[in-house]
Amino acid sequence: MTDHSADIILSRPAIVAVSQVAIPLAEQIAMVWPQASLYINKKHDSSYAQAIRYQHFSTLLQDVYSQRTPLIVIAATGIVIRSLAPVLQQKMIAPPVIVVSIRGDYIVPLLGAHHGARNISEKLSIILGAPIVHTDASEDIIGVALDEPPIGYVLDSPKKAVKPLSLANNEKQACIDKNINWLKESALQHNSSASLALIISQDTRVKTNDTTLVYRAKRLCIGIGAVRFASLEPFIEVIDAFLHEHSFHPHTIAGIFSINVKADEKCLHALAQHYKCQVGFFSAERLLMETERLSEKSDIVFEEVGCYGVAEAAAFAACNAKGKLIQPKKKIKAIGTMACVESHEPVDFASISDMVLQGRLSVIGIGPGSHDWRSIECINVIEDTTDLVGYEFYLSFLQAYHTGRTLHKFSLGQEQERVRHAITLAAQGKNVGLICSGDAGIYAMASLVFEELHTNKALPANAAQIAIQIIPGISAMQAAAARAGAPLGHDFCAISLSDLLTPTEIIKRRIDMALEADFVMALYNPVSQKRHELFRYVIDRTKEVRGEDCVIIVARQLGRNDEKVVCIQLNDFEERMVDMLTIVIIGNSQSQLLSLGYSQQYAYTPRGYENKKSG
Repeated sequence: MTDHSADIILSRPAIVAVSQVAIPLAEQIAMVWPQASLYINKKHDSSYAQAIRYQHFSTLLQDVYSQRTPLIVIAATGIVIRSLAPVLQQKMIAPPVIVVSIRGDYIVPLLGAHHGARNISEKLSIILGAPIVHTDASEDIIGVALDEPPIGYVLDSPKKAVKPLSLANNEKQACIDKNINWLKESALQHNSSASLALIISQDTRVKTNDTTLVYRAKRLCIGIGAVRFASLEPFIEVIDAFLHEHSFHPHTIAGIFSINVKADEKCLHALAQHYKCQVGFFSAERLLMETERLSEKSDIVFEEVGCYGVAEAAAFAACNAKGKLIQPKKKIKAIGTMACVESHEPVDFASISDMVLQGRLSVIGIGPGSHDWRSIECINVIEDTTDLVGYEFYLSFLQAYHTGRTLHKFSLGQEQERVRHAITLAAQGKNVGLICSGDAGIYAMASLVFEELHTNKALPANAAQIAIQIIPGISAMQAAAARAGAPLGHDFCAISLSDLLTPTEIIKRRIDMALEADFVMALYNPVSQKRHELFRYVIDRTKEVRGEDCVIIVARQLGRNDEKVVCIQLNDFEERMVDMLTIVIIGNSQSQLLSLGYSQQYAYTPRGYENKKSG
C-alpha cells in the first residue's frame, strides 16, 4: 500500500473564487495564509497583486485536485461537486477540498477529511469566525479520524477499514491498545469486551479484518553501506529476509539511512521508494560519534570515508540515541552492508538531528511571463522548493511563491554567479529552484549548470551528488509562433545574435547557412542598447536571399500586459520595432501572411501537403 498523504502540503492550499462576489472573502483568507495561492477568473477584478488568473473554473479545479493540492473554494457545493466529479478518486488518496459559502457563513470539509481537511477547516474557522459543517462520520461522532493516525504511524490496509470505522461510529467503544495514546481525548471509550479492536503491532501475523484496525509504528531504521552503482535486488532480498525472520511488517520501516557521500546513489533512493519510506544521510563526523555503539569497527572503512562503519552508525544516528541494534552489520555479497536499529519510539523524520536530505536543483522554465503559460509541473516544483535563485526580473513574476522561501536575486549578466550559488545551496541539502525565462534548456541556465558541474573545480566537494531535474517551459519562439499563427510549421532554427559568448563571424556564418538551407529563423537577443550590427546583417542578407516580401514576425513582451505581436513583410519592417524584450521570427521562402476578417493577420509556413502524393 502506498502512503500518499505525505505528498499533500497542507500549508500551501489553492484558494479559488468562483465569482466577483467571492473575491473579497478569498482575498481575506489569502492575506492571512501566506503560502496559499489565490486564483480568480481572468474576467474579474482583484486588488490582490499575487492573484493567479484562470480561464475555466472546472478545468482549474480538476488540475489542482489531480496534483494533490488542497482546495479552498468560495462557491456553492453543487458546482464544486459537478466540477470535480470526473477526477474523483478513492477517498484514501483524496486531497482536502473545503467549500466556503460566498458570505463566509459556513465551512464545509467536502473531501479529504482523512488527509487534512479538518485541520484546514479549523484554521478557516478561526480566520472567518464561521462554524464548520462536519459531514465526516468518524470525526463528527467520536472526534477523531481513526484512519488518520499521527506522524510516525500508518494504518495497515486502509481499504479494509470501512466496517471497523462503522463499528466505532455506532458503538462508540473499542478494545484499545494501551500504547494508542492519541485517542485519549476522543469520545471512543475503552472496553476490553468490545467487538472492535484497535492495535499497534509490528508483527505481520496481526492483520486488519472486519473487527480490527492495526496500526504500524515506523520504528525500524535501516542503515545501508553500498558500493558505487550497486544493484537494488540484493538489498531487497536481504531486507525482506530480515523482515520475515523477525515478522516485521514493511510499513514499520521508518527510513533508509547512509553516509552523505552516497547521497546520489540510485539504489538507496530506489530502496526507499520500494519500501514507501524516506531516505536520509549523515556526515562522516556524525557517524564517527556512534563508534562506541558499533558491533565491530573497520579501519578500512575509516580510511575510505572517515568513520568506522556506515550501516550500523547511520541506523543509530537516525534514532537520536534511542534505539536497539537488532540486526548487526550484514554483508550483502560484494556490494554493501545492511543493519537495523529499532527506535524506542516512532521516528519523525523532521526531528532527526544532523541528518541531511539529498540536495535538489531544479532548473525551471517559467515561460515568457504569463501564469497561463506555466505547466502544472513547473508550479508543483516551485511549491516544493526551499530557495529560489534567479535574475531579479524573472523572480518578480513569481510573487505568489515568495512567501515561505528564501529568495536569491541576481542582476542581469550574473549568469555564472547565480548558477554557482544555486549549486552551492543544493550541495547544502536544500531544494533549490533556479528560475529561467522561457524554456530552461533554450538559451537559459540548464546548459550552464552542467558546464559548471563539468569544469568548475571550485564548487563544493559534494556538488556532483545533488539531484538535478530540468523543468521545461514554453520558449519565446513557441510563444511568438503561437501568437502569430504557425510560422514554425516546417523546418526552423534558433540563432542568438548576442556576440557576448559567440564570436561575430560564427554567428554570421550560421545566418548565411540558415538562409541557404531555407530555414525559418527564430532570432533571440536581436539587439541591445549598444549592439545592432548583427541584426542589420541578418535583415540585409534576408532581403538579398529571400526578397523584401519575406514574412517577418516581431513579438515583444510576450505574455505580459504590454504584449505586441506584428506580422508583416520585410519591406514594411522598421528597426525601431525591435529592442531587448523582443524576439523576431523570419519566415522561409514559402512562409505566408493570411488576413482573416477585418483585423486578424496571421503568419504560417506550409508543410507541403499540396504536393503530397496520394497512396
